[in-house]
Amino acid sequence: MVKAIIFDMESVLLDRKLSLERFLDAQYEYYRTYFTEVQKQDFINYFITYDKEGAVPVKRVYQAVIDKLGITYIETRELMQDYTVNFPKFASETDAMKETVTRLQNRGYKIGVIATGEYEHERYIIDVLGIENYITHTIITEENTIGKTQLIEMCRALDTRPQDTLFVTGDEIVDTVGIEIQLINTKEIKIHTMIELLNVLDEETNT
Repeated sequence: MVKAIIFDMESVLLDRKLSLERFLDAQYEYYRTYFTEVQKQDFINYFITYDKEGAVPVKRVYQAVIDKLGITYIETRELMQDYTVNFPKFASETDAMKETVTRLQNRGYKIGVIATGEYEHERYIIDVLGIENYITHTIITEENTIGKTQLIEMCRALDTRPQDTLFVTGDEIVDTVGIEIQLINTKEIKIHTMIELLNVLDEETNT
């Protein structure tokens, strides 16, 4: 029986694309004089394309955008510094995220969040999203992806067994964090919105 739920913050709780669009719009306006002959929408679109939903380090993304658009009056370092300081201010939640997390907490589920990135940067995003009070435990790792080590560490922190834990990542729900440990077989359940998670849990409870 599911007792705890672990969320991948970047791909589930944070609407990264919307957050980036809002931040990059503001960044373009702030540095407009440096973006000679560069259209705002090109700057935004290329960044989001190269970002690959957070899979590519931001420094590499900026360098690719600068090379593609021929930007010569500002360096990657300065844009990176601006991103580190100001991107969290534009953090936007995914559809029905806070409602779902609130209802999960009210039902008694333990909630874990794993974020990937620089510690203060990720803490700032969590603060802006306003979900700190709903989280039982948070792990912030500088690894680009969430792996077995972080998942098992989270299970220990939540005092829950892997087979009693859902790991929610992207648009998939994997019903155990025992992946590659062979504690039990795994299955994948597709959902399209956060709120559908409640239906999945209702079905699991009634079986």
